[in-house]
Amino acid sequence: DGGSMVLYREQDGAMFFKGDALIELGKVLGGLWKGSGWIFSLFPKSWRDCAYDWMARNRYRFSRGIGACELPDEGLRKRMRK
Repeated sequence: DGGSMVLYREQDGAMFFKGDALIELGKVLGGLWKGSGWIFSLFPKSWRDCAYDWMARNRYRFSRGIGACELPDEGLRKRMRK
């Protein structure tokens, strides 16, 4: 649908979508994220994807409208690594 999370694993070319992508991302990040991903993986895929879709639909409500994912302005972009 174009609005879903997609994770591509370069080692073997595997692609993960929605809840499965979050689980794989947790493995990469480690720590509490890895544990959260493990717990999330205990639920059936259909439940995980349903929960993912619900969170995605309501993300602005949860963030209270904070522009946490805004693009950097020109000044900040010049200071960032390429």
